[in-house]
Amino acid sequence: MDNKIIENIISATLLDTEKVQNILNAMFVENNKQLIFRVHLELVRLG
Repeated sequence: MDNKIIENIISATLLDTEKVQNILNAMFVENNKQLIFRVHLELVRLG
């Protein structure tokens, strides 16, 4: 997505950029946690 599309989404939803960035960061962190956990489980399974 280019910046213009992102700006339009932000305008349309009346969210400020900081709020949007926080949401994206939280999603990124959560996805990483889940990935790390799955890798850990697989490593444990493989012994």
